[in-house]
Amino acid sequence: MNLKLVMLLALLQSAQLEEYKTDKNILFQIERSKDQDKIIYEVNWDKNGQINSEEPLVIHWIRASNNKKEEKLTWIQNKYAYGVKVLSQEDERVVFQFVSYDKKSFTLTKTQNGIFTVTGEFDGKEIAIERIFIQIDGGSFWLPKITKIDIFGTCINSEKQYISTIRP
Repeated sequence: MNLKLVMLLALLQSAQLEEYKTDKNILFQIERSKDQDKIIYEVNWDKNGQINSEEPLVIHWIRASNNKKEEKLTWIQNKYAYGVKVLSQEDERVVFQFVSYDKKSFTLTKTQNGIFTVTGEFDGKEIAIERIFIQIDGGSFWLPKITKIDIFGTCINSEKQYISTIRP
């Protein structure tokens, strides 16, 4: 697939995320090749308007297969697949990893214009994450065969769209 087509698809997918971004709490989403359901990651505030120290991110499904119904992750999904492990947290900065992939860390921070974003380093560049796509090609419930993970975002320094592929 040529680069222009890949970039066009990335822009279209980012526009789809805007459909769910009804407020500034939503950070990014995960999509899978398996279905049209999405896993949404949001900032979790405490009663004082600070990032919740116990659970800084709220993670839930948008079930396209069920009239876009919102559902919480199950215990198994949170513990073994889509949940996060907080590595450090201070004020408005949280460093975390996905429970299912500990080779990459991500940082939740507040931007200069007051919006929270999640960033990660790819190819020496800091990328604001917008969407993650997981290609699943068989396997089982407990051991899905993930052939690639595409990370879509924007380079912090150049503001150019960025795509990185991880092959687990």
